[in-house]
Amino acid sequence: MKTHEAEFVASLYKGNNILGISLLSISVTAVLLAMFIFSSFVSLQNVRTLLLKHLLVAFLFEDFLTLIQQALVYLARKMKVPDIRCFFKSTVFCETLLVLSKYTSLASLTWVLVLVVYQWRSTKPWYNGNCARAFICAVGWLFSCVPTITWTVILALTHKGKCWNGHLSMSSIWIIEGPKFGLLFLILLFLMLTMWKLFDRKREIINIDEILRKRAQLRQCMCVFVWICVGQVTYIVSAHAPMQLDIRSLAAWSYVVTMLMSSKGFVVSICFCFLESDVREALKTPITT
Repeated sequence: MKTHEAEFVASLYKGNNILGISLLSISVTAVLLAMFIFSSFVSLQNVRTLLLKHLLVAFLFEDFLTLIQQALVYLARKMKVPDIRCFFKSTVFCETLLVLSKYTSLASLTWVLVLVVYQWRSTKPWYNGNCARAFICAVGWLFSCVPTITWTVILALTHKGKCWNGHLSMSSIWIIEGPKFGLLFLILLFLMLTMWKLFDRKREIINIDEILRKRAQLRQCMCVFVWICVGQVTYIVSAHAPMQLDIRSLAAWSYVVTMLMSSKGFVVSICFCFLESDVREALKTPITT
């Protein structure tokens, strides 16, 4: 019986690994296509598109680094080595991959917050659409450096001589997870404020253009909610898997979690690019180089 369960668990890991690689490859391709669309059409060049391009770059690197890790896990299983740390003669490469993964996951959350704050500001009657682009770019990319560097220094001092991957204590990981929860709280806060403002101003709308613009803003808010449900809620729930389930139910749970966690880039591309009315209109016109 134990042998049968061990074989089932091994096949479960293999299936999750292959599923993750497949979906991550699709996500990376979708993000690259969305970036190409946003960069190719003059009609799409505005402040929001600039923020979306930075957001897509963050998700591209996050998915690409996760894809590398999944590919190494696949190779480790094929070559029958204990884990991916066996591929690195020096711990520097293993540690760099882990640190970059943590940084990009924080950076993608930061850029979602920047986008949501921009949507909230756009609901204000006094906002004219201008913003300090250099400052926004600095905040989007440099904020995540602070907790990531702090976490890296602590691990470097406490885990000398071995790769940090697989040796992460709960006290150190909260240096990364704490800012993540803080960013998620701020995203939800500004999202609620934006939607409250949009619903509150409905009675003020007097022309069809304003109605269409408000509908587009509400749709953008719903896209952020979808992204939160797919990526962040799944991430939180996956850490508390219902271990009391039987092995087959647990297998179904793990497949669903892998499917959702590996398709974040695809969901972002669909919600923030391919479903946008401006993008669909731009695709009907010739590409301007």
